[in-house]
Amino acid sequence: MEAGAAPQIAARCDEIKLADTINQLVMWDDKQCKLSPGTRIEAIIINVLSARK
Repeated sequence: MEAGAAPQIAARCDEIKLADTINQLVMWDDKQCKLSPGTRIEAIIINVLSARK
């Protein structure tokens, strides 16, 4: 099984602090959410760009 591009995309997201930036821009309650909006959007981006279905 090959990892593909997902680890590289995740590394770039971490490098630019994508999740942190998104979390600062949107209003959300960390007491009601298990995952932050930034983490969720980062996962969507990784899945779309790595063509996972």
